[in-house]
Amino acid sequence: IEPEGDRVPPDTAYSITVAAAAGVGDLPSLTWIASPLPNPCMSGTQIRYSLATASNVKVSVLDPAGRVVRTLVDDARPAGPASVSWDGLAAGGTRVPAGVYFVQMTIPGRVLSTRVTVVD
Repeated sequence: IEPEGDRVPPDTAYSITVAAAAGVGDLPSLTWIASPLPNPCMSGTQIRYSLATASNVKVSVLDPAGRVVRTLVDDARPAGPASVSWDGLAAGGTRVPAGVYFVQMTIPGRVLSTRVTVVD
């Protein structure tokens, strides 16, 4: 359900549960990015994602203006679940100020994002 057409409001949370019945076989793989945990965070957070197929993937942290604060992943990855940690530091090694940041996962033909709040 997407209340604003093809956009989901940024404060909307969804929980997806996938289950398989005996004898049904393998479920199709999904591409997704989960909300970082913990969130809000003080000193770092874990970002979980999954790729339906092996792909080039880029996972970056962006500030509210859309500027890249730090790129966490930028290479080919196999299909399946994965995770990456962000220590709350910008590319130059300085701690980012408290605020809302966006984690963006880019694969060929698709961009997914979630947000993380950094607190003091």
